[in-house]
Amino acid sequence: MLVVTTNSEQNRPHVVYGVGKYFVTWDDYSNGTNWDIYGQFVLASGTLIGGNFLICAPANGRDEKGASTAFDGTNFHLRCL
Repeated sequence: MLVVTTNSEQNRPHVVYGVGKYFVTWDDYSNGTNWDIYGQFVLASGTLIGGNFLICAPANGRDEKGASTAFDGTNFHLRCL
């Protein structure tokens, strides 16, 4: 399964599972200026749901604390730290 198709650096992946799908997040340097946090929903079968999307774009570049992801039994949550 390929979630990211850009030829840039990605790291610090986080994966949370709930209600038959995964919420995948990662740090991404595709804009070439700052580290941003992107996300993608993926079915348990491996099928991507929609495209990946920007979640956080720290104004001062890379947010060294990253992001926190969780599933509360009903909803996915992400907090940029």
